Amino acid sequence: METNSNTTRVGLWGRMRLLGQSSIAAATLLGLLLAATVSAQTIAPLYSKEVSGGTVSQVAIAQIQFGWLVTAVKNGSGDLEVIVWHDTGSTIVRTGSATAGAITFGLGVTAQIGPDPLLATVVTAAFNSSFNLELISWQVTSSGTITRVGSATSIQGGTSVSINWLSLGEGCENPEDFCVATVTNSSADLTMSVWDITFLSGAITLMSTTSAGAAGSAVISQGLPGPMLGSAYFLTAANVSGNLEMTLWDSASGVVNSEFAGLPTGQLAISNPAAVGDESYDYNVATAISSTGNLEITSWYVNVTPPIEYPLMQAGGTAGAASQVSIVWAPLQGGPFPVTAIRDGKGNLSVEVWHSTSPSILKEYATYNSSLAIESVAITAEFDAYHVVTASRTSANALKINVWLWTP
Repeated sequence: METNSNTTRVGLWGRMRLLGQSSIAAATLLGLLLAATVSAQTIAPLYSKEVSGGTVSQVAIAQIQFGWLVTAVKNGSGDLEVIVWHDTGSTIVRTGSATAGAITFGLGVTAQIGPDPLLATVVTAAFNSSFNLELISWQVTSSGTITRVGSATSIQGGTSVSINWLSLGEGCENPEDFCVATVTNSSADLTMSVWDITFLSGAITLMSTTSAGAAGSAVISQGLPGPMLGSAYFLTAANVSGNLEMTLWDSASGVVNSEFAGLPTGQLAISNPAAVGDESYDYNVATAISSTGNLEITSWYVNVTPPIEYPLMQAGGTAGAASQVSIVWAPLQGGPFPVTAIRDGKGNLSVEVWHSTSPSILKEYATYNSSLAIESVAITAEFDAYHVVTASRTSANALKINVWLWTP
């Protein structure tokens, strides 16, 4: 049974980004995930908010900064709608929303804080009513209002799109801008595009497009900062002929290296990268897939110092039935840990925290099986050590936001 609580947050990490953590001492996956055996660790719903009235058919979520989130949905009118939320520590408050035109397939959202800490830029990606890929930039103020400021379109057909922020300045058109990358299954090919976003004006410029062979669908990670000036790295996880393929990309030159995992895939998800150990350019990324109807999670090690021979599959684990999956590498106390949100075998929302019990095995560390019937789910981390947030499309086609509490 789901619960509500007014528990106050403790041990906040403020706006610390996962990539910026310097406290992770170990340089292997085991060192990153291995935790002491504690009998009390739990993940449980803390409080929630459901959007009353209207229906949604697609859902995406991103963290703006600590205490602030943004969701993107395809609403009951078929239009793109973005909603800003403030997590006060005791409740979720809707602070602003805006709509754009009709969208057809695919939906993704990412966010970044600019030079002015009181302003944030949100970027959405979806196929519009002309079945072309359209990116829209939105400006979010410190009070949570949101305004559309820019857009750009690319003639890329397809049925799936994934977007994530890539870098701040490095590899962008201007050093004061930030870059995002998208991946689509345009014309049955995996198509990667890099876009420049100007913070204040929201102007969007398509910088490059590269194709990499046939793929059913694909998802994209956040950028992995590397030592080479003028470019940035990121990973894609793709369904290629029904199997998982991981590809490392350089924003300037395209594909760097690919690894074919041979794992049968259905719906798939990829986490944000987690910095590993004391090395500047070592990362772990996790993927989650609904393999033959069950949840399968895999972690990958990447080093982006040339010569690059990665990604390298390191550990994996399985759980029960899952038809929809989302994953984040969250900076939870005792971790960080991969956290999955799924539509389980009963059609309900479940959340799992994972850890490593050996260098090659991932197991569920804590699980919460809710009674909330859902159709799809997306998950993101708060910038603290105790919370993650899910956005679900319920069985009644409503949008529901849940804040989850980690007790180590």
